[in-house]
Amino acid sequence: MSVYIWGTTPSQEETATPKQITINFQITKVSCGEEHMLFLSNTNQLYALGTNNYGVLGIGSDDYSERSLTPQLIQSNIIDMDCGWNHNISLNINNNAFVWGKVLNDITQPKQIGQSIRYIKCGARHTMMINNKNQLYAIGANDSGQCGIQNTKRISEVTHVMDNVLTVACGVSHSLIKINQQLLACGSNNLGQLGIQGIKNTFKPLLVDIPKVDQIAAGNHSAAISSGNLYIWGSGCFGTLTKPTLFLPDIVDVKINGTLGLGVDTQGQLYSWGSNVNGELGVGDTQTRTEAVKVLKNIQHFGVGINYAIAISRPPQPVTTEKEYLAKTLQIESDERSALEKINRELKSKFVELEQCNSDLRKLLDVKSEDINTLQAQVENYSGTLANQESQIKDLKQQCQRHQTFQKDAISKLEKYEEFIDELENQLKIKNEEIDGLTNQLQNFKDSLKQYQDDETSQLNQFKNQLTELTEQLNYEQQVNEQLVEQYSKERESFQQRGVLIQQYEFEIGNLQSQNKTLASQTSSSLQQHQKLSEGLTIANHRIESLQTQNAKLMQELSLLRTSIYSDLQKPQALEVQTIIGLNKELTELNNQLQNKLREKDAEILKLKSQLGNLGTLKESRQSLSSQMKTSQCQNQLSQQNLNIPRKQKQESPNGKTIQELLESAHKHAKYMKKILKSSENFESDTPSPKKKLEFSKENSFIKNDSLSEVRERLNKLQQNRQLYEQKLRI
Repeated sequence: MSVYIWGTTPSQEETATPKQITINFQITKVSCGEEHMLFLSNTNQLYALGTNNYGVLGIGSDDYSERSLTPQLIQSNIIDMDCGWNHNISLNINNNAFVWGKVLNDITQPKQIGQSIRYIKCGARHTMMINNKNQLYAIGANDSGQCGIQNTKRISEVTHVMDNVLTVACGVSHSLIKINQQLLACGSNNLGQLGIQGIKNTFKPLLVDIPKVDQIAAGNHSAAISSGNLYIWGSGCFGTLTKPTLFLPDIVDVKINGTLGLGVDTQGQLYSWGSNVNGELGVGDTQTRTEAVKVLKNIQHFGVGINYAIAISRPPQPVTTEKEYLAKTLQIESDERSALEKINRELKSKFVELEQCNSDLRKLLDVKSEDINTLQAQVENYSGTLANQESQIKDLKQQCQRHQTFQKDAISKLEKYEEFIDELENQLKIKNEEIDGLTNQLQNFKDSLKQYQDDETSQLNQFKNQLTELTEQLNYEQQVNEQLVEQYSKERESFQQRGVLIQQYEFEIGNLQSQNKTLASQTSSSLQQHQKLSEGLTIANHRIESLQTQNAKLMQELSLLRTSIYSDLQKPQALEVQTIIGLNKELTELNNQLQNKLREKDAEILKLKSQLGNLGTLKESRQSLSSQMKTSQCQNQLSQQNLNIPRKQKQESPNGKTIQELLESAHKHAKYMKKILKSSENFESDTPSPKKKLEFSKENSFIKNDSLSEVRERLNKLQQNRQLYEQKLRI
């Protein structure tokens, strides 16, 4: 037995020609996935080889980095198996089905999913099984209807599809189903793989127009063997075939995975067709071909992956020479001759024995003839009884038929009951799981309830402590309230005693109001005086500005005069020097007088400003007095509202002050206002009117028109003297 592999193998080797590998056991079946393979030995041992995508090696993990380059034992007592792209299915001798890999979630070890199963098959992402009653079940992807169920969602549980199914083939996104000698198809038809024109896909299995079918296979395209002829349809390197088309004769086995297909004829010749991108056709190149090509001879088993293929040859026949062959044939002929002679002797002896028996039989016939006559008479007697018995037998046969039909009905009902019991057992398992979950939830709830009760008891104890504290505080407050009630009763008695004094306070408040009116008249007159003073102040400011400008001009003239005097002082004439010194003294005296007068005016201005400030304080004091009068009136009104006695008998402030304190403050403010009025009268008597001020400033002005003319005359004389002095110097 030789094992050959080619294409992009699970060990990530690339070879376009078949490469022989070593397997240390006899293989009876091989199946290929995307990057892994399964082998079934003659001792019913199942082995796996390749990359461990999604746990397809069944070794207990789903680590992609784990890769086995030698076959690893997975299961024993296995009679059949098949590979999907990334999942597997197996069938043991007890007709139990197991799956692992990416079925729904990653299953890293074989898991049982079915009982009483006789046939199994994997597609790219879905799986189908047939039980002993020829009922078809499916699990896995159904996005294109490949499981034959009216639901596009992924089927998470093994689901019944249909009955009376003989065999099935699973492709990438479609399935082929054989019923009797008819072929049905369901799933995607985007590549024409259903062999039915005019539809895109179908969830319901539909009839395919093809003669009597013996074997079927599916991938991205479909294949079937009918009377030794291979038919294919769908899309491949040969184009798109929308209906079954004759492809190869004398084919006994066919397998497809994706776009690659393999078939073997009656002589063991292996053919390949489909994609050849990775050299998966096994002919030494990557060139695409539109027809099947020969790969290997004397092939017994083979498998098809997505990008690779594997084949196992037949065991070799023993080779002999011509002499050995002749010797063997002569030996066989001699053995046959001796055996025939032995048989002849045995026949002769038996012939003699038969003749003796014949004579004995004749004697017996003579004796028995008489017995026969007697027996005939007896037979005639029994014939009547036999007729009666025959009628009874007919009745018994009818009863037996009835019992048989009843037995068949009972058996069918029993089968239904068994199915119903299986369903009930599954439901019971689900309910037990739900009960376990509910018990866990109940235990969690009890724990949380116990914790909640503990928390509530602790909070209740806290509330009790707080309640005791509040009751103690309430008792204390009740005692305080009793004391306050006593104080209130005492204060009410004192208020009744004070009611007599309120009339006196009202009389004094009336006097204060009359004084307030007089103060208001005085403040109005003081405001008028303030306006007059402000007008005089503006006039004085204008006058000061004019004086400042004149002073500046005089300062400029003085500076010029000084320069001229300093220049004249350098000349040797004694008389001129004395006159210049005298003039300089006079000018300095005039300058000092001007500065003194300016200081006096500044002092007068400051005095006027201070008097204006006193008027502002007078106005503020009047406003404060009026506000205090208003507050006293408000206090009077509030005190009358707070006590339930007549208005004239109450004068208590809302600020907590007693009426005696308010009256004392009112007397103080009245005295203060009298002082302010006296000061304002003194201010009016001391402060001149604006007109008088102006007259005074004009009379006492240090800069007169006469004094200015005299200074100018003197300056002119000095200039004239200077010119004469210069002329004398020139002469």
